[in-house]
Amino acid sequence: MVVNGVKVADISYRPEILIKAQNVIDISSSEGITLENNHPNVNYGDKFYQNWFKYEDNWYYFKKIKYERYIVNELVGSAIAQYFSLPTVNYQIGYRNGDYGLLSKNLSKAKLFVQEDLWQKYYCELSEFLININKNFANKNLIKQFWQIALLNILMDQADFNYGSLLFKGTNENNIELVGILDFTMAEFSDNYYQSYCFDSNNDYFIIDVNKLSKVLKNFPYLEEDLTKFYNINLEQIFRKIENYYGIIISDNIKNICFDKTQDVKKYIKSKI
Repeated sequence: MVVNGVKVADISYRPEILIKAQNVIDISSSEGITLENNHPNVNYGDKFYQNWFKYEDNWYYFKKIKYERYIVNELVGSAIAQYFSLPTVNYQIGYRNGDYGLLSKNLSKAKLFVQEDLWQKYYCELSEFLININKNFANKNLIKQFWQIALLNILMDQADFNYGSLLFKGTNENNIELVGILDFTMAEFSDNYYQSYCFDSNNDYFIIDVNKLSKVLKNFPYLEEDLTKFYNINLEQIFRKIENYYGIIISDNIKNICFDKTQDVKKYIKSKI
């Protein structure tokens, strides 16, 4: 936007929840990235390279977000991933030339495995997917991690989760390791108008048939402990930690929507297992 001949930031990227935050990192003078310079292993794909900035000798991805619920989705998604001990983005609140958003440190300097190849070969319903992973992958820890990711998807009702939301390092399925899980923006659990549930519709990750979750536990009984953790997720405690850490206040409206939907999802899953 141009005001009096001067280019200024789009006001839509000045959400109140971030403007009032504490410990905001100003990257206005930080070095940007070009495809010609020595850029990091760009986790988000080259088409987003302009969102990378160097701060304190590390590369960070700056994600401008205009709506409160999308910001909450990202912070809660990261918190739940950490609750399950999954590698994930750790956000800081960033500011650049009038825009507010979330900063996340580059997750890997190692060569990344191209997830699309994996999905084209193994994409299927969750229970069969885990059986295939157990049969063909050397890293058996991926079974537990994929199961945890599925539980996170179910709880948050991820509408836009796909292979680009996961980062692996390695060269093929025999030695890949999960580097990080990211991009929780479009979770529907914070939206009062939609109730799609990722297990009722294909969200481009894998199909989650709740009627087959018991089959997963039958084949991999040790995964029961993560289901217990799923039921024990305390969203009120997560919100409190987020607010204290970032110095922000999440609106009661967003909180109540999330509380109600989370409770409904837990009840639904219990009725199916």
